Amino acid sequence: MSAITTTRPAGTSAAHAEPDTAPRGKPIGTFLGLPLYKHGTAPAYLRTKTRLAAIRLEPAPGQRPVCYVIPHYHPDEYRALYEPADAAPIIRSLGDEWAWRARRTCPRCGKLR
Repeated sequence: MSAITTTRPAGTSAAHAEPDTAPRGKPIGTFLGLPLYKHGTAPAYLRTKTRLAAIRLEPAPGQRPVCYVIPHYHPDEYRALYEPADAAPIIRSLGDEWAWRARRTCPRCGKLR
Protein backbone atom coordinates (compact mmCIF):
# COMPACT_ATOMS: atom_id res chain seq x y z
CA MET A 1 0.00 0.00 0.00
CA SER A 2 1.24 3.44 -0.80
CA ALA A 3 0.84 6.36 1.56
CA ILE A 4 -1.09 9.36 0.33
CA THR A 5 0.94 12.52 0.56
CA THR A 6 -0.06 16.07 -0.11
CA THR A 7 2.24 18.36 -1.96
CA ARG A 8 2.50 22.08 -1.62
CA PRO A 9 3.57 24.37 -4.47
CA ALA A 10 7.24 25.28 -4.44
CA GLY A 11 8.06 28.34 -2.39
CA THR A 12 5.21 27.97 0.12
CA SER A 13 5.46 26.87 3.71
CA ALA A 14 3.02 25.39 6.18
CA ALA A 15 2.85 28.75 7.96
CA HIS A 16 1.47 30.39 4.81
CA ALA A 17 -0.79 27.67 3.45
CA GLU A 18 -3.31 30.29 2.27
CA PRO A 19 -1.60 32.08 -0.66
CA ASP A 20 -3.54 35.38 -0.35
CA THR A 21 -2.51 35.94 3.26
CA ALA A 22 1.20 35.48 2.68
CA PRO A 23 3.27 38.62 2.07
CA ARG A 24 4.85 38.56 -1.37
CA GLY A 25 7.96 40.27 -0.04
CA LYS A 26 9.61 41.46 3.13
CA PRO A 27 8.87 44.89 4.61
CA ILE A 28 11.46 47.48 3.70
CA GLY A 29 11.02 49.30 7.01
CA THR A 30 8.36 50.75 9.26
CA PHE A 31 6.13 53.82 9.10
CA LEU A 32 4.25 54.97 12.20
CA GLY A 33 5.19 51.68 13.84
CA LEU A 34 3.66 49.51 11.08
CA PRO A 35 5.36 47.50 8.32
CA LEU A 36 6.14 49.39 5.12
CA TYR A 37 6.10 47.50 1.81
CA LYS A 38 7.14 48.39 -1.71
CA HIS A 39 4.51 48.29 -4.46
CA GLY A 40 3.37 44.73 -5.15
CA THR A 41 4.98 43.09 -2.10
CA ALA A 42 2.27 43.49 0.57
CA PRO A 43 -0.23 40.68 1.25
CA ALA A 44 -2.74 40.54 -1.62
CA TYR A 45 -5.87 40.52 0.55
CA LEU A 46 -5.22 43.94 2.16
CA ARG A 47 -6.99 46.93 0.59
CA THR A 48 -6.61 50.70 0.45
CA LYS A 49 -9.62 52.92 1.24
CA THR A 50 -10.29 53.26 -2.49
CA ARG A 51 -10.23 49.48 -3.06
CA LEU A 52 -12.49 48.97 -0.01
CA ALA A 53 -14.98 51.46 -1.47
CA ALA A 54 -14.97 49.50 -4.74
CA ILE A 55 -16.33 46.49 -2.84
CA ARG A 56 -18.80 48.69 -0.87
CA LEU A 57 -16.76 48.74 2.38
CA GLU A 58 -15.08 51.43 4.44
CA PRO A 59 -12.74 51.24 7.43
CA ALA A 60 -14.78 50.67 10.58
CA PRO A 61 -14.76 53.46 13.20
CA GLY A 62 -11.47 53.17 15.03
CA GLN A 63 -10.02 50.63 12.59
CA ARG A 64 -6.32 51.16 12.17
CA PRO A 65 -4.29 50.25 9.08
CA VAL A 66 -2.44 46.93 9.11
CA CYS A 67 0.53 48.22 7.11
CA TYR A 68 1.58 50.83 4.57
CA VAL A 69 2.63 50.53 0.95
CA ILE A 70 4.61 52.85 -1.34
CA PRO A 71 2.70 53.22 -4.64
CA HIS A 72 4.91 52.97 -7.72
CA TYR A 73 3.43 56.15 -9.24
CA HIS A 74 4.08 58.29 -6.10
CA PRO A 75 7.27 56.95 -4.49
CA ASP A 76 7.34 59.75 -1.91
CA GLU A 77 3.87 58.90 -0.49
CA TYR A 78 2.53 56.06 1.64
CA ARG A 79 -0.91 54.41 1.34
CA ALA A 80 -2.53 52.70 4.32
CA LEU A 81 -3.75 49.12 3.82
CA TYR A 82 -6.71 47.78 5.79
CA GLU A 83 -8.10 44.34 6.64
CA PRO A 84 -11.33 43.88 4.63
CA ALA A 85 -12.73 41.41 7.18
CA ASP A 86 -12.77 44.18 9.82
CA ALA A 87 -14.25 46.86 7.52
CA ALA A 88 -17.84 48.08 7.75
CA PRO A 89 -20.32 48.12 4.86
CA ILE A 90 -21.04 51.47 3.25
CA ILE A 91 -24.63 52.48 3.96
CA ARG A 92 -26.15 54.99 1.56
CA SER A 93 -28.35 57.63 3.09
CA LEU A 94 -31.93 58.01 1.90
CA GLY A 95 -31.08 61.55 0.76
CA ASP A 96 -28.68 60.09 -1.78
CA GLU A 97 -31.49 57.99 -3.23
CA TRP A 98 -33.83 60.98 -3.49
CA ALA A 99 -31.17 63.12 -5.16
CA TRP A 100 -30.42 60.32 -7.63
CA ARG A 101 -34.11 59.92 -8.50
CA ALA A 102 -34.51 63.70 -8.95
CA ARG A 103 -31.62 63.80 -11.41
CA ARG A 104 -32.90 60.78 -13.34
CA THR A 105 -36.58 61.86 -13.54
CA CYS A 106 -37.81 63.62 -16.66
CA PRO A 107 -39.34 67.00 -15.66
CA ARG A 108 -41.97 66.82 -18.43
CA CYS A 109 -43.35 63.30 -18.16
CA GLY A 110 -42.07 62.19 -14.72
CA LYS A 111 -40.56 59.00 -16.14
CA LEU A 112 -37.45 57.63 -14.43
CA ARG A 113 -34.61 57.36 -16.97
